[in-house]
Amino acid sequence: MMKMIRPESTIPIVDIIEYDNPVDVTINSSDSLLGDAVPSIALVGTSYSEKTWNFPKMLAYYTKRDVLDVSLAGQQIWIPMQKYLSSTEFKEAPPRILVWEVPERYLLYPPGGYRVADTGWLNTLP
Repeated sequence: MMKMIRPESTIPIVDIIEYDNPVDVTINSSDSLLGDAVPSIALVGTSYSEKTWNFPKMLAYYTKRDVLDVSLAGQQIWIPMQKYLSSTEFKEAPPRILVWEVPERYLLYPPGGYRVADTGWLNTLP
């Protein structure tokens, strides 16, 4: 893409940073980095947390903990959280840390703008 910009263009040239892990990290597996059967971190989020963007592996690498990635693309922010908190997986083995990836644009919406109307599932949480 940078090769397509004409030299006389006023578009500023920026460095492109490619993220890569120096080592391979195990994610969402029964062989945890700490020997626990359950990952100590669960990541709930949007398409920004998909494996394509390497966020789950970077989170695992820098925290030195296994990460269970339950992010869902195209489901906004509430549906993935509702599905995970309602799941048998969460109820039987909740993580020690829950990371909720929320894109900044959602912070600008009015309260309740993307809230799920069905709140009965909250009563089933441990």
